[in-house]
Amino acid sequence: MLRLQLGSADLCRVRFADRLHPVANALLAGQWLRDPTVAALAPALAERAVAAEGTPAAQAATAILRHLLPGQGRLPDFVTPFAGLESVEAGLEAIRATPARRVRAEVTMAYADTP
Repeated sequence: MLRLQLGSADLCRVRFADRLHPVANALLAGQWLRDPTVAALAPALAERAVAAEGTPAAQAATAILRHLLPGQGRLPDFVTPFAGLESVEAGLEAIRATPARRVRAEVTMAYADTP
């Protein structure tokens, strides 16, 4: 069990986004739809996702991220930055600006429980 003890100074530093990052939203949906059982629950969304992934522009834009992300479980935090909330393009730019050390550490953690 994990137990966190936060004081008032800690709580003052906590930030909440007013909405899910557009890139994170797309990545979570893609991760969710990889499971055929889940995809069957939302067939129209699954069909749209397959059609969108079929375009060369979409494949080029997401190829590296799809390779880095596990098929299920926790996503690395760098794919949900606080910057770039205004658009997918701005979000991808914020992700590209993530230091390599942080990317390696978070991808390693995301795959820690993957056989």
